Amino acid sequence: MHRSLLLASSLAVGSSLALSLYLYWLHDTLHRCTHHTSRSGPLASYSVADRIETVPEAVFSSGLFFSVYDRSWRVVKKKILPEAEKEQEEQQELGNLLTLYLRHNMLQFSQFFPQAWFLRFIAPAGSLSRRSFSSEYIRRLDFQPEDVVCGVYVVKLRTRNKVEFEIRPFTTPASASAAADEKTGGRLVISIQEEGRDEYVFSNETVMWKAVDDESVVLPLERAPLRWMHELASWWLLDSAGDVLIDDTTYP
Repeated sequence: MHRSLLLASSLAVGSSLALSLYLYWLHDTLHRCTHHTSRSGPLASYSVADRIETVPEAVFSSGLFFSVYDRSWRVVKKKILPEAEKEQEEQQELGNLLTLYLRHNMLQFSQFFPQAWFLRFIAPAGSLSRRSFSSEYIRRLDFQPEDVVCGVYVVKLRTRNKVEFEIRPFTTPASASAAADEKTGGRLVISIQEEGRDEYVFSNETVMWKAVDDESVVLPLERAPLRWMHELASWWLLDSAGDVLIDDTTYP
């Protein structure tokens, strides 16, 4: 009996160690091939305000808010497309490509990442938040304003080349989100920019903020383990950007 317990414990410890080593290796490998910048503090307005349109202006200009900003991006050559499909892809609306990319990313996130598993677990049963994790639901999304995906991501702005999501807790009704933004809030911005004729720039940006003197709130990206997990998810999803251009199974 004791030997069986010892063997089971050893296997569990060994498996956990192997998984941890693999994840650290993956994080390091993805870091080497991903452009990345992050900063925190009472950010100056020039930092991100030009790219993120739905964040209240005071967050980046008043000095009254503490912010955490993270951006990762990857440049993808259009020539990775098969020649037979390249011309058709170049003619495709960038907005359609963005929808394809968003569906792909949210499907991958909902299925493979512990953050999504936890959010799904705590989402109210029978709610839209819970349904928004399902593959069938995500495959039908066009990511228009007020669309919800993976529980807490609510579309605030949709343009041809980007979507800005409000990170809205389950307990915050839509009518209260604007007021909540005045104290604390967050945005996830996913975009695709054409770089000349030969490249796409895929970008994931996250910004979170709180009142600069509010010590009772700790933003998720202030916590080192959560920041590390966020980086791993963001970089892994960016790494799959090339697959989206070749495989159109998530776009009807």
